[in-house]
Amino acid sequence: MKALYQETTEGPEAVRVAEVETPTPKAGEVRVAIKAASVNHREMWIARGLYPGMSLPTTMGCDGAGVVDMLGEGVSGPSVGDEVVIYPGLDWGNNRHAPQAEFGLLGMPHGGTIAEYVCVPAE
Repeated sequence: MKALYQETTEGPEAVRVAEVETPTPKAGEVRVAIKAASVNHREMWIARGLYPGMSLPTTMGCDGAGVVDMLGEGVSGPSVGDEVVIYPGLDWGNNRHAPQAEFGLLGMPHGGTIAEYVCVPAE
């Protein structure tokens, strides 16, 4: 699949559209065929290495919307063909006032939405 891919922190000029492996959803995940994604100021910070918890290489992008096209094992609720808007936060934890240490966002440190597909938790 095609994705906006970053391997270095040499600035926006080093970010490129690349062929990367199409993801397969794990248990509890859905794969979304992306129909809309955005580039935000956050991506400019990431491209320059100015974002906490950097992990490269990565597919960029935090925001996205699309259509569920594959379900991982054990998924109930969403169905193939459902139109969805993706919530980019992962692993918030049980405290509604503050995230746990494992919290992260799509696009950094997790793979992002500026791609043909992304796998995300079904919840």
